[in-house]
Amino acid sequence: EIGYGHTPLPAALDNAASGLHGPVPELFRDASLRLKSGDGLLFRECWEAALDGGWSRTALRQAERTSLVRLGSALGISDREDQIKHLRLAMLQLRTEEESAREEQSRYGKMWRSLGVLAAALVVILML
Repeated sequence: EIGYGHTPLPAALDNAASGLHGPVPELFRDASLRLKSGDGLLFRECWEAALDGGWSRTALRQAERTSLVRLGSALGISDREDQIKHLRLAMLQLRTEEESAREEQSRYGKMWRSLGVLAAALVVILML
């Protein structure tokens, strides 16, 4: 939206949120509404308030929040190319966190499956 459409931030947030479901698009919509409210708040302030208000509804971790807060501090205060660089950096950071979460899911998923089998075996033994 910012790179190709030269779209202002409130509209870019609305467009990014459209068609998506869940808590993350709600963060975008909340930040957009705060920007449009006319209170004179900076994007960073609106973004952090939206994160504070909706973070508990997401499954994101603290490292991801840090990346998003850092991104919010960079958007809206520089030219389009600089904002695109910050967006790409945030994408790379979030992609790294996603890979880490997938690895943890794989590792802990195997552990929970093993615990389930062991618990079932324990119940069978106790019933005998």
